[in-house]
Amino acid sequence: MKFKTITAAVLCTLGFCITSVPAWQSDNGNGTFTNPPLYADYPDPDIIRAGGDFYFATTTFVNSPGLTILHSQDLVNWEIVSHVIPRLDGREQYDLKNGAAYRQGMFAASLRFYSGTFYVVVTPVNHNTRVYYSKDIHGSWQFHELNRAAFDPGLFIEPDGTGYIATSGGWDGHVTLLKLSADFSKVVESGGIFY
Repeated sequence: MKFKTITAAVLCTLGFCITSVPAWQSDNGNGTFTNPPLYADYPDPDIIRAGGDFYFATTTFVNSPGLTILHSQDLVNWEIVSHVIPRLDGREQYDLKNGAAYRQGMFAASLRFYSGTFYVVVTPVNHNTRVYYSKDIHGSWQFHELNRAAFDPGLFIEPDGTGYIATSGGWDGHVTLLKLSADFSKVVESGGIFY
């Protein structure tokens, strides 16, 4: 407490008196809002609507907990409701053993809701793609690890429940469509759909 008081006194002496710093609030309280709705770094967003609610999945790189899920009812006011991955696994560098895992981790997840279940598809760097699933957006989340990797996966679920992942690295112009097994646990077919 002494350190904070001394620091505040020194800053005030230098002309930097700050009594409090308000948190960013986009909602102006009168039916309008100020951009940006989220004054933070939430990269690779995937936003869906399930009923009257909006859900937002975002990249968390090597940070744990991983794969943040946000919730909103108006696309202006958002709150964090879940982290799909409590702890990254699969590389000792995630625990800062034998180096760091900078530029590794989880990127560009695909979030979907189908028949009462939320799905998050993501490909951890240098691993096969995972399909996380939960009946409750708050978790707990389980996952299947597929039999291959899909770069920046995009999940699509047909009305009959057939699941597909579109994947493309963007470096060669190929887009591949992967058909999933009925329980979304493995890839059963693969074919190019665009070059």
